[in-house]
Amino acid sequence: MTPDSKPLPGTESVDSSRRQTREGADALARSIGESEGNKGLTGGKSREAASKIAEVAKEAARSTYDAVSAQASELASNVAGELETSAEDQKRRGAETMRAFAGAVQHAAGELDHASPVVARQFRTAAQKVEELSEGLRDRSVRDLVSDVSEFARRQPLWFFGGAIIAGFTLSRFLKSSAAAPPSADRSDSNKD
Repeated sequence: MTPDSKPLPGTESVDSSRRQTREGADALARSIGESEGNKGLTGGKSREAASKIAEVAKEAARSTYDAVSAQASELASNVAGELETSAEDQKRRGAETMRAFAGAVQHAAGELDHASPVVARQFRTAAQKVEELSEGLRDRSVRDLVSDVSEFARRQPLWFFGGAIIAGFTLSRFLKSSAAAPPSADRSDSNKD
């Protein structure tokens, strides 16, 4: 890295760890050089050199651990950010779909005004409720929605689990019905045999 260039965001701890490892390696080299220069001395110097080597190795391991921990933490933070962004996009799309559905129900109510005003009024009321729910979703963050659902589950566990079961059943029925069915032309061809 050149002196003018800046480290990438989140890599400061890695650069610091590398610097500490280099300093430790330099200290180890000096220590070994001193040890080799004093070969005629007693084993005390050898033990001292071994102790220095052990200290440098421990420091290098600690620095490596810190760097790996920092990178793992950064990765987890990035993944969490991406998941939240994706959830916000899905929430926005869901709110837009609900708004479009409410518009379709309003249009259907307009078609029913002359034939059945009571039914048209019920459709308009339902469309308004869907529109309000859409606005509520759009205006709140995913974290707020998850917090509200968690709080509801704690306060009303029976209703929460009942709703989850109904939603799961409804979703499974929807997925089964939307699975690719053989075209009707194929069935008529098989009946000709």
